[in-house]
Amino acid sequence: MSKNLLSGFVVLGILAMPAPGATPELRDFSGRLEVLVEDEPDPARSRTLYYLHANDGKRYRLRFDTEKTRDLRTGQAVTMRGAPSEDLLEVHSESLTVVVEESTRAVSNRTNVVLRVDFQDRTVGCTEQAIASTMYDGTYNVDALYQDTSFDAVAFPRDTDGDGQPDVFTVTIDAYGADPCNPDGWAAAADQAAASSGISLNQYQHKIYVLPQTVCTWAGRAHVGCGNSCRAWIDVCNLGDVYAHELGHNLSLRHSSSDIDNDDSIDNNYGDVSDFMGYGGYGWRQVNGPH
Repeated sequence: MSKNLLSGFVVLGILAMPAPGATPELRDFSGRLEVLVEDEPDPARSRTLYYLHANDGKRYRLRFDTEKTRDLRTGQAVTMRGAPSEDLLEVHSESLTVVVEESTRAVSNRTNVVLRVDFQDRTVGCTEQAIASTMYDGTYNVDALYQDTSFDAVAFPRDTDGDGQPDVFTVTIDAYGADPCNPDGWAAAADQAAASSGISLNQYQHKIYVLPQTVCTWAGRAHVGCGNSCRAWIDVCNLGDVYAHELGHNLSLRHSSSDIDNDDSIDNNYGDVSDFMGYGGYGWRQVNGPH
């Protein structure tokens, strides 16, 4: 299927194991989680990435000994026991504890900014006006979709900075179309370019980076649950349900799956297309009851 028709699927990434014969020492760790979904057109290549921003100042890639990680979200304070190997941490899932804190995930208005990120040799295929229409102003748009499907509990307002215009801005970064996939680096460069042009990014809970068609194989990428510091990347600029899908991940939503033969085993992580957390490119849909 075409990348332009899809927005995402979840499988755990495969990481390098420690060298044969190595026996890393088990240690206790604590810190904050970072959970990212990379939404590939091919379900077999899509994945969820888990990182620990540890209290020792290091960032570890996490690999769990089970796949019972569906409820984990970006920003959760956790403790765990595992065996570190350079920047990889093999985690004993039974040792994972989420530290219960007062929720900071506010409903109602979710402040957001869209950065239309041009490269030196490649521009985003949608204009600022077209993106604003998709997000806020069109007959069907992401803001209205969330208000409708949440019974007005969640909205993505168009003008947080109060200048009367939708908060969609174009920045140009020092990157090229043939560069290796580097979403975090591109986001950092876009943030810097926005700040240099006078855009105050600290007023926004969600930063949405709309990219040119890149070498990245995913159609969208997003933090899963992120409180007041959220990122989402869009590599297909003209599909409104892709924007809704990635922002859904920011709000802790996972994929809407299907079990065609009703055997309690998921057949397709994105197969329920009646929900915008399924495949992208199917138009404007709401979040449905089962999911």
